[in-house]
Amino acid sequence: MPYVAEFVNTLSNLPSILLGLYGAIATVQGGVRSRYALCYLGLSFIGIGSTGFHASLKWEWQLLDELPMVSEV
Repeated sequence: MPYVAEFVNTLSNLPSILLGLYGAIATVQGGVRSRYALCYLGLSFIGIGSTGFHASLKWEWQLLDELPMVSEV
């Protein structure tokens, strides 16, 4: 990839990725149930999808960016 399409939006996803990883590690080390670690990893996954979309503006990454916002639990 020779360029990043939306540089600031791409960088703004870094905190959500890092906080999700930190939360997952902290829950595992703290002895909390693993399902909470999966929730934190989900936050990181959303951040990775959003980073990929804002860096490339490709349709496949747009799905990873927007689908978690519209899905029902």
